[in-house]
Amino acid sequence: MTRLGVFMSMLKNNCMTLVDPGPVFAIDEHLMLYKGKLDFRQYIKSKRSRFGIKIFALYPSNPELRGYTWNFCLYVGKDTFDLSHIPGTENLTISERIVVYLAQSLLNSGREIILDNWYTSMRLGEFLLTQNTYLTGTIRSNRRVPYELTKLPLETYQSCFIRKDMHLIVRYKDKKDAYLLTSKHHAGFFEKSRYIVGGKLQTFKKPAHIEFYNQNMWLPWMQ
Repeated sequence: MTRLGVFMSMLKNNCMTLVDPGPVFAIDEHLMLYKGKLDFRQYIKSKRSRFGIKIFALYPSNPELRGYTWNFCLYVGKDTFDLSHIPGTENLTISERIVVYLAQSLLNSGREIILDNWYTSMRLGEFLLTQNTYLTGTIRSNRRVPYELTKLPLETYQSCFIRKDMHLIVRYKDKKDAYLLTSKHHAGFFEKSRYIVGGKLQTFKKPAHIEFYNQNMWLPWMQ
């Protein structure tokens, strides 16, 4: 292991030892600006810093711990995420493996992981349930979301739900369609209000677990 590898390992261990991430935590990636030459430097067009070092990280959702990075990993290639010691991970995609890799020491403890649609899938949700771990995250409509849910006509602020075993998928129509998968929450609504053109206050109902997702998918660079 290189000296940098030793330092990074010590840093991660200290971060993971100091606090407990709590029952709910989020995982996402961040691109740290880097202008030098590296074999693993990444380019992501949608990021503010288009070139840099990609970091995958796990953050507690507890408001008292916001801004704290509990676990992280630099992306230096697909071989970074070795999960051969965890049965059932061999069929996971790279984005699904990243989630399990970062959260592996927290599995089998009834916790909940909050994810965006790059990571979330039915396959990952099913695997995590075998590890007594729950998932709540936005999901892309082409990741085993039932056809009936995607084609049902909806007006603004309308929702429709579909359940398969422990998994609940909701489609909610706001300015555009939002899909969210959860293996933890039940169907329900949260009342919201917003001002519309003309200064009129409009009240509407939003799926409760979408509001839960918005409150808990809090990341340090969202400040």
